[in-house]
Amino acid sequence: MAIEDTPLQIEIQNILIEEGANPVHAKWSCLIMTPEETFQPLRMLSLDIERDYLNKYSDYMVLEVLLPAGAFSHDILPYKQELLVEITREPMGESHEEPDDSDVVVKQYRAVIHEEKDDIIGASSPQAQTRGAANLSELKQVKFQLFPLALERIRLHEVGGIYRKVIPGDAIRYILTYASNQLDLPDDDAIVGVDIVDWDNKNPHPHIVLPQGTKVQDVAAIIQDDWGGVYNTGIGCYLQDNLWYVWPEFNTKRFDEEERVLRLINLPPKRYPGIERTWRMDEYQLVVLSTGEVSHKDLSHHNRLNHGNASRYTHGDQIWANPNAFGKNFGEAGKDNKFRIKRNDNNSEYVGSQRPNYDVAPVSPSRITNNSFSEASRLAKRNGAFVTLTWEHSKPELIFPGMPARLMYLRQDEIEEVDGVVVKTHHYVHNPTQGPTGGRHICNTAITLFLEYVEESDDG
Repeated sequence: MAIEDTPLQIEIQNILIEEGANPVHAKWSCLIMTPEETFQPLRMLSLDIERDYLNKYSDYMVLEVLLPAGAFSHDILPYKQELLVEITREPMGESHEEPDDSDVVVKQYRAVIHEEKDDIIGASSPQAQTRGAANLSELKQVKFQLFPLALERIRLHEVGGIYRKVIPGDAIRYILTYASNQLDLPDDDAIVGVDIVDWDNKNPHPHIVLPQGTKVQDVAAIIQDDWGGVYNTGIGCYLQDNLWYVWPEFNTKRFDEEERVLRLINLPPKRYPGIERTWRMDEYQLVVLSTGEVSHKDLSHHNRLNHGNASRYTHGDQIWANPNAFGKNFGEAGKDNKFRIKRNDNNSEYVGSQRPNYDVAPVSPSRITNNSFSEASRLAKRNGAFVTLTWEHSKPELIFPGMPARLMYLRQDEIEEVDGVVVKTHHYVHNPTQGPTGGRHICNTAITLFLEYVEESDDG
């Protein structure tokens, strides 16, 4: 069955025709600022934004520009520790080149020269010439790594303290909020708050101890692993667009529970190549047409087979609370003065997902623990697959860390749906036209989802 003969075609038509043009067409430009001067590059070539929500806590941004060699070597490179970059995004119409001044976005970043090469000391290089001669002899493609000003401050901030009788999720929200409020930044650059998904652990912890010198970005992981736990499916903590996000990393059951969600429709790769209208917003729901290649990696079966689909550990509280541990004469001389633990009374066995034939339940690396949330989280990552899809003509700010997602696709003449969560995005802003001057830029995005495990049917 062709996709045109399915209900998905109605959604495709809504995006391509009914909704009209999307605000994704823009002219991007930048300024490079030193303590002495401000330079406008000949051309902004690209802006690469990688957001790895599982392994990082902030954006990895690389800006590439075209500069005269003399201006770079004589006016910018000497101030390499004090550089700022201002990036401007001017919206443009779908069919004309005139910028729209009504919704211009301007942001400043700290800049570090990427793969720095100081050519001034090379006597034979054009940069060893005068500024004017070097400008005439060569144009340089220069890359800068960019840091939001809030990130530049918060990554150096440290916290610590003892928090008594507090729910772990509340502690994380308080610490992130307090630390962010300590930064002396203008309102446009300040961290505005914490967006945290409601936690699974509702019980206050007797005490949470954070050593002095703990990095702010490490607080969520430390509390998840060492102080009671927050979620059953891992914990993510990420700073994006001046807002902290905290969420359960591998919880694939949130799509029907939350308002802000992503619905992805996977189209055949060459059905609509290069179309400009690829998404629409339906109140809080973002609907996206994926028009490029798809990469799918499912190691769930191997992970469960090699590392286990279940876990066994000794529950610390049960040892002390269970009367069978010491017998009735605790505190006095027992029968043979031996400490006894019964496995049936004190061991916890947690099954993350069922396997056919038999379960693989190795002893947890923690061995003795009260943190069932951390134990369950170890198994959560083994119960799903990763898939990467392409979103052409995208708008990066519409996707946030841990966004619940539903992937829809055509399989054997049937529309299939599988739920998941966004774990990574990679945005690439570039100018597809040739020549030294600027113009219209486009943005394409690779979205990586963690999808719940789906049992294959007998018919394939």
